[in-house]
Amino acid sequence: NNLFIRLMKTIIIGRKVLAVIMVCLFSLMHADAQEATIDGLHYFLFPDTHEATLNHDNDWQGDLVIPSEVNYKGETYTVSGISDMAFIQSKELTKVRIPKTIDHVEHALLTDEGYNGYLSDYCMNPFQACTALESIEVDEDSPVFKAVDGILFNKDGTRLYCYPGGIKTESYTVPDCVTWIGNAFEYNEYLVTVKLPESVEDLYGGFSGCTKLENVNLPKNLTILSDYMFSECTCLKSIEIPSGVNRIAEGVFRNCSSLESVVLPESVSAIGNYSFSHCTSLETIVIPVSLSNISNGLFLGCSNLKRVVIPDGVGRVSLDAFDDCSSLKELDLPASVTDIPGPAFRGCKFDNLIIRGNLGLYMSRHIFDGMETSATIYTLASQVKEFQEIYDGVVLPLEKYTSDIQPTKYSSANPSTAYDLQGRRLNGTPAKGLYIQNGRKMIAK
Repeated sequence: NNLFIRLMKTIIIGRKVLAVIMVCLFSLMHADAQEATIDGLHYFLFPDTHEATLNHDNDWQGDLVIPSEVNYKGETYTVSGISDMAFIQSKELTKVRIPKTIDHVEHALLTDEGYNGYLSDYCMNPFQACTALESIEVDEDSPVFKAVDGILFNKDGTRLYCYPGGIKTESYTVPDCVTWIGNAFEYNEYLVTVKLPESVEDLYGGFSGCTKLENVNLPKNLTILSDYMFSECTCLKSIEIPSGVNRIAEGVFRNCSSLESVVLPESVSAIGNYSFSHCTSLETIVIPVSLSNISNGLFLGCSNLKRVVIPDGVGRVSLDAFDDCSSLKELDLPASVTDIPGPAFRGCKFDNLIIRGNLGLYMSRHIFDGMETSATIYTLASQVKEFQEIYDGVVLPLEKYTSDIQPTKYSSANPSTAYDLQGRRLNGTPAKGLYIQNGRKMIAK
């Protein structure tokens, strides 16, 4: 819990720092820019262009018509932009109308040609935390926006910017023409099913905080699952990741407490920190052969995790990777794992922990901090003594573990799936050799 609190504080601080940086960038671009509150809304005013941008942290209740211009100290300013955090405090904003003068968010131009500002591949949703927002309206002659059934798109409908958090329908089908989606659905607490068209190539932000979401399809053209895409989706039980995805970013499935199964395609070569942390219903996962690093806190708090298949090729098990995986009775780290920089198994209650790799001269003395000493650790004979100095339980050479494997006849009638030692799922009757089935090693004769 303390680690989770520290993580959340880090995220919050990071976002605040980002906001400060953006403010500083504004100031550098317009050295004479000034802040002002006019009719209850916060603005950045730019005297050199007589333009205004809605500033951060407005706390608005009820309906709002954003003005197309404001007057301050005898000068008139055209309202042409919205900060990405303009309404992050407006929990009771119910309806908003956007004037035709607004053509950018955070000075990143929202045009069909893409962005010309800082946020070249990402669009923050200015209304992402407006959980009571039921509808967005846009002036018909807006050059860059349009609204369809209260949902915010770009002018030609290929980009979806905001699906208001207060829309109470349980399902939504994204139009077939959409190719790009920002963090449009975040914090909607009513959606159960979202249908995405195969035309979508870019999906940023995603569905974080959609606490009732159960079903969503991911289009085959996706290559990245972006930061916190499904974080806090506490009703999501399963997800199919397209075969073309090569990167799963930080915290993608964090706190998805109902997630029972996920298949990671072999194309995945990077998984960010805490991506599966606190997935308390997850029981089994097979790491793809292309992954080289078990990242920080990857399975932190996965208290029901019973089996993890780690293929040869993974070189590092990072800090807190398996903390509080209290149901995981055996973990077999292949010989390729040569780097465990610090505590990775706090709260674990292994029967067996097998470490086949040589951790070298710079072995951390804190690898086993907080791990229950009921586990028997098997490792290279050359590092048994070093392990015994930093672990109070039993440490034995690998030969003792491998000699305990009993020749077991493989049965194709057994319904459980078998895997080879590289974590690849087997189809049909395997050839002779060593395999993993039901979390244990077995030999096909």
